[in-house]
Amino acid sequence: MSQVTRRQFLGIVGATAAGAGISSVIHARVSAAADHQTDWYDRVEERIPSICQLCPGGCGLKVRVVNGMPVSIAGNPLHPVNRGGLCPRGLAGLQSLYNPDRLIAPVRRVGPKGSGQWAEISWDEAIQAVAGPLVQLREKGAPEALAILGGEYRGLMDRLWARFAKAYGTPNYLRLQTLRPELPDAVASLMHGEKRPISFDLRNASFVLSFGCNWLEGWNSPVSQMQAYGHMRQGRQGHRAEIVHVESRLSHSAAKADLWVPVKPGTEGILALGLAHLILREQIYNEDFIADNTFGFEDWQDADGRSHAGFKQLVLEEYPPVRVSEITGVRSETIVTVARRLAAARPALVLSDNRSSLEGHDLFTRMAIHSLNALVGSIEAPGGVLSGRDAPPLSVWPEIVPDDTAQRGLAQQRLDNAGVAERFLDSDVPRGLAEAVLQAETSPIEVLVLHRANPLFGRRDKEQFREALTKIPLVVSFSSVPDEVSQYADLILPEHHFLEGWQDDLVTHLPGFTLFSIGRPAVAPLYNTRHADDIVLDLAETVGGAVAEAFPWESYEELLKSSAQGLFDSGRGNVVS
Repeated sequence: MSQVTRRQFLGIVGATAAGAGISSVIHARVSAAADHQTDWYDRVEERIPSICQLCPGGCGLKVRVVNGMPVSIAGNPLHPVNRGGLCPRGLAGLQSLYNPDRLIAPVRRVGPKGSGQWAEISWDEAIQAVAGPLVQLREKGAPEALAILGGEYRGLMDRLWARFAKAYGTPNYLRLQTLRPELPDAVASLMHGEKRPISFDLRNASFVLSFGCNWLEGWNSPVSQMQAYGHMRQGRQGHRAEIVHVESRLSHSAAKADLWVPVKPGTEGILALGLAHLILREQIYNEDFIADNTFGFEDWQDADGRSHAGFKQLVLEEYPPVRVSEITGVRSETIVTVARRLAAARPALVLSDNRSSLEGHDLFTRMAIHSLNALVGSIEAPGGVLSGRDAPPLSVWPEIVPDDTAQRGLAQQRLDNAGVAERFLDSDVPRGLAEAVLQAETSPIEVLVLHRANPLFGRRDKEQFREALTKIPLVVSFSSVPDEVSQYADLILPEHHFLEGWQDDLVTHLPGFTLFSIGRPAVAPLYNTRHADDIVLDLAETVGGAVAEAFPWESYEELLKSSAQGLFDSGRGNVVS
């Protein structure tokens, strides 16, 4: 049996990686490492703190770096979100860093849309290719013809894009997100006036009733929630929390519950009001909370003397268990049992699926579900729904003074009509952009910037967007890898991997406090990519005028340090968990 030396083994690994499509840059580094494999005593090893950007959880990382190259990722035990834990996606974060499909430089489309023909260009060319049309739009007095569709990012990046839109003069800055824990919840805003993000104290709950909320899979912060689950079930001596999960499919969260309640899709709100009927009929609701904190529970009269049915009368008349059972497919006995157990357990917590930002059609369902938290007195109570804390005291950015061109553009109606007419409850209606483009003879959008947003994946209106993208003269995509949007883009500007640059993250889903995290680069950029914030700053400088004046920072690093100075100056808070 022949033996393989270490050098031969590394050579085989390098050849295999190259055959699998790994980039020449990474292959060269592996080969260089093989040439110096005996110099182990000279190697420098570090543990660099960072932040995971692969989901809204915002977990803290410790990146093991050897001779400047990250080789493994682990959870940071001092970070309050995950306390050293990490999900499989976070542990595999290096695979996205070394992904052979990553774009290595800016590219411009040279063939017809959909042809897949691209030419590599420099960053100066790329910035000019975007800034030139932007300058022309302002010169002809139509800054509102710029639309920005942002995706999954948080922290200063959102503020930076909003500032650019205001300084430039377009009202058309929209977000396309799946989960938005950093924003005020529409249900909490409407039902109890909460203007800050809310959080859910799962760790201290004694009973959790979940309506399609897959909180053990991919909700706000999977690691934090799994740790809370362990504490609920085993971490409290002599007290094991009970979990009931309502969903049409047997999901992972449903499988981990004490009781899974299958329900007909779309009838979850009716089931919630059926539970409320039992709680009201048997008078097992929290009377003190209702008396001290609610309006409209009993029948009431308005200022003109007109009578209105209260919540109690409406639910008792319209949602008896037998009728609810016929509609939802849930047995009447189950409705009675769950309602009694919910009312008896203290503290209890009711969760709803908050993916409404995808469609925007289930607000009233979520309001019906959230009413159960009020009935059992779980709002602003330990183990229940907690209001968000004030935003962290970051330094205040200089005030923007839009010029005349920007003011005229900002005075125009947003193309998605969010906040108007039947969309008065919506903050963003991405499909409205596609509708506006398709309904007009010529596209009202002349430049569309997509940042981590892919409206052609996972949406029912993707065909509308596909047709709209073909009508828009200039489509610019900030993307690290080719996606469905790429074939319709005119320019693709690749941004850094989150381990390659400075980063910030604002986390509001933790009960009791708000967290602002900062991560420093764990590795020098592997390719000719840029940080997205730096691209925005360069665009503003190139556009010039009042737009450039609104951005006094030379780089994102300077912006981040300037913003974080406010945390130090406040003299409060904690550095670690």
